Amino acid sequence: YQRRVREAEIQNWTTMSSAWSVEEQQAHFNGKLAEWGVQIATCEDRGRSIVATRDLPAGSVVLAEAAFVTSLHATEMSVRCGFCFNETNAFRCSKCSKQTYCNAAHQRADYVHHKRECGSLWIKDEAPFSTSDAALADIALLGRVRRAKERAAPSEPCDAEPIAQVVPLRARVADALHMQAAGVSAESDDQVVKEAERVFADERAKPPVAAAGDDASWLARFRAHNFGIDDSLLNTLGPGVFPLGALLNHSCDGNAVHTYALSPKYGPIQVWRTRYDVSKGDELTHSYLDPAMPLDERRVRFQALYGFVCKCERCEAGLDSEHERHKRMAVDGVTQLPANVDDDPDDERRAARRAAVHLEQQLDASVEPEAQLATLLKVLALRRKYLHAFHVDVVRTQSGVVEAALVSGKMAIAVKHTAELINAYRVIYGDNWPLLGVQLSVFGELLALCEQNEAAHVALDEALRIFTITHGETSSVTRSVAARIASVPKE
Repeated sequence: YQRRVREAEIQNWTTMSSAWSVEEQQAHFNGKLAEWGVQIATCEDRGRSIVATRDLPAGSVVLAEAAFVTSLHATEMSVRCGFCFNETNAFRCSKCSKQTYCNAAHQRADYVHHKRECGSLWIKDEAPFSTSDAALADIALLGRVRRAKERAAPSEPCDAEPIAQVVPLRARVADALHMQAAGVSAESDDQVVKEAERVFADERAKPPVAAAGDDASWLARFRAHNFGIDDSLLNTLGPGVFPLGALLNHSCDGNAVHTYALSPKYGPIQVWRTRYDVSKGDELTHSYLDPAMPLDERRVRFQALYGFVCKCERCEAGLDSEHERHKRMAVDGVTQLPANVDDDPDDERRAARRAAVHLEQQLDASVEPEAQLATLLKVLALRRKYLHAFHVDVVRTQSGVVEAALVSGKMAIAVKHTAELINAYRVIYGDNWPLLGVQLSVFGELLALCEQNEAAHVALDEALRIFTITHGETSSVTRSVAARIASVPKE
């Protein structure tokens, strides 16, 4: 796909004039997408979408696009390049002493953006509020979009309001943050807005506005259509804007999956592959939200974030089919719990939820690994009392148990809970999902360390099959698993 990306000159929207009509834009990109076996189509009930123009076997590359703009999380700046996101500490910004780069060329490429962010509160780790690193990176991304658009077409009239209109901006950002349903506190909203205003203070870095009179949702829509750029282990490094990838519509059991190639030449490249065999004429889809969320919670978030109620086959089966609910072991059958623990009407469940939260609050870096493991096991037992086995909170807690067990050297506990996580991922995500491949590779490594070589080969072989489909044969993670398989003795 790297060759195809170069031949297509990286389908980047900086080359497109905003004067083009939707039809002209669609024709332009369909010419570039023909080699991938896909095209942009317009559906009456789903808007623009990506559909297959030929039969595509599992693992087929269907899109590869360099980011329009990216924004590295502040926590990654000291160890990753601000341009390509690869690990490095070769060059460092002399002003903030935090952002690193692979070389001088990467620093120059990122300078048009970084010079306006350098010295901001979140970069200096002096932000007097608790807003997440991801929310702050999204704010920086807004400024980068504005600057990238102006650099691509400097003669275009500015379609954004003057930054002097502070009150409208303050109202938009605060309302939009609440629409994310991401737990941003009201106290931190005001600080987020102030920092956004500082980022946009330069007249050439005005925030884009979706449409006049759309004050409450423009930032929510902007954030909802961005992507988190992940490393090979699916750790999110920062957000990015990928316009072609954003054309894929939603399904909770999507037939496409995206990964990222961190290219030293182009920066992060988003690569889409088919999870299953796709027939000519089929629409390519992916899941906008984590399928581990219960159905009720997913639907609330879909309405808040995207303005629609999901009616995909999985959601409809979860509501209408008792058999399907039992088959999925209640992944989509649990009633949404009240967000506030104190509002839970069930006394026993409320007590268990309070105890779990209290125990989690005791965990910090100063706690010894074995004590952390013991606490997490208690939290897991409590959550299993009131949540089904595959609820997102149970899975998240169990992942913490595995990590704590590995740090503590408790291999038997790590193996047991990793096996349970794999079972959960199979039910939640289905086959050919990157996270399942990661967990299988970890499981294989653990079994190899315990000298259970035959079982290790089974897990690693399946991980290799999944990564070959989701990441490609030549990716670093696929080659790493193949090398590990070769190094494990066969019984």
